[in-house]
Amino acid sequence: MTPFDALRLPFAYLTLADLLFLVCGMLVFRRADVGPSRNPFGPFWVLGLYMILVGYFSGALFNGSAPAMDSVTNGLQLAFVFAYLPWLIARYGQMDHLLLLRTFVLGLTASVVAGAVIQTYFPGMHGTLSSLGLYSTSERRFGAFIGSNGLAKLIASMVPIVILLIVSKRFDVRSGAVVLVTLLFGLVLTASNGGALALAVGLVSILLLVRGPKVRRVLFAVMVLTAGLVWLGVRVLGLNTSVFTTRVYETLLAGDIESAGSFEQKLAIVRVALGELARNPLLGRGAGWFADAFGINVHNTYLLIWVEAGAFGLLGLILILTTQATLSLRMGRFAQPSPLAGLALSFLIVFSFNLLTGTDMYQRFRILPLALLAFVLDAEFRRLLSESPDHGRGRGEDSMTAGASS
Repeated sequence: MTPFDALRLPFAYLTLADLLFLVCGMLVFRRADVGPSRNPFGPFWVLGLYMILVGYFSGALFNGSAPAMDSVTNGLQLAFVFAYLPWLIARYGQMDHLLLLRTFVLGLTASVVAGAVIQTYFPGMHGTLSSLGLYSTSERRFGAFIGSNGLAKLIASMVPIVILLIVSKRFDVRSGAVVLVTLLFGLVLTASNGGALALAVGLVSILLLVRGPKVRRVLFAVMVLTAGLVWLGVRVLGLNTSVFTTRVYETLLAGDIESAGSFEQKLAIVRVALGELARNPLLGRGAGWFADAFGINVHNTYLLIWVEAGAFGLLGLILILTTQATLSLRMGRFAQPSPLAGLALSFLIVFSFNLLTGTDMYQRFRILPLALLAFVLDAEFRRLLSESPDHGRGRGEDSMTAGASS
């Protein structure tokens, strides 16, 4: 499950890591002595995916100049992450999904540590791996095996998940703090403005959505430890954080958002996308059209899907996000809702915020935690429902939901 976005196949959006994940996942799950579990997504998740795919194909056929094969390969990858991954988890799903989330987090942490060690202490290996396409880090900014901005945004989205794993006792406080500190240190090394903003959004959402002093104590302790370890890494281990200081910290401290990274260039591309939408707001152009037409993608996934998959595709994406949010919001019916609901909703907020500054959403490592959280939330909801005083009526409603989900 380790995030890895290198070695993309030239004829598709799938990467070599996706294929390895398919093989390893099937071998691991086939050896597990478990049966199928309840599917928490329901028809609207699948409907949202269908709307995106229809938007891409209709745009490519009737309104676009992009090759139809781009829509086919993009559609395959979207089907892989939004249909196959949930099916795979549900098919062999009667296992601890929180432990699967823990595995994912540990894989990400290991990739951050390995990437930092390679870049800092083995420059020759760093150059060789980069030339082979196995490493996505530039000389100035850390990105390990994903890329600077993608890694930073993924780390920011993992903060509520690690706290969720601590609350659910899949991590003890000490282990969870070590993982969080390691990931946040990796975020500092990426020197990503988008990742730093996503982290701020996640922390604020956690404080607003999750009650209880334990979460606040963990957050405070992690922030203090991170600051201390950043100082230790710079002074003792020789890690370079100067790019973060000049590119992110000083910019945000001065409030000069226009000089943050390539903000002005990205804003200009957004204006181009808005102009295209003004001329053609309903029918998309087909997957890959924007990059083919302008040589660069717009750094806003909502706009990109709207331009390429049309209004129908954008509504499909909103439907998928709404379906995921509903799994958390329905916990509000209980007198004492689980903190897992607030933390999962915080993850979704960071995920949705990252789409504002991202260029795509089809990578396995972005969607896998989203899918696993859906199973975690559904199991927690059914547990709370069985323990509620109104268990009889709740059980009836739950069975209706199960029927719709199947």
